[in-house]
Amino acid sequence: MTSGGNDPRSWFDGMLSACFSVILALVGLAWAASLIESVWPTLVVILSVLGLVAGLVVAVRWWRNSRY
Repeated sequence: MTSGGNDPRSWFDGMLSACFSVILALVGLAWAASLIESVWPTLVVILSVLGLVAGLVVAVRWWRNSRY
């Protein structure tokens, strides 16, 4: 082993570890995308219902306050 970093084995090990890191990152990204894809319809429904309820509360409070 040389201290200059010219050893082909160290270059190969570095490239191999970089490739494994990229593959692992891609697998994690694919897993996160599939998780978001599976949760997305439920999340849209929940947020829509919450927005509708909040809008109704604001409308009722405004209507009650505007009568007096």
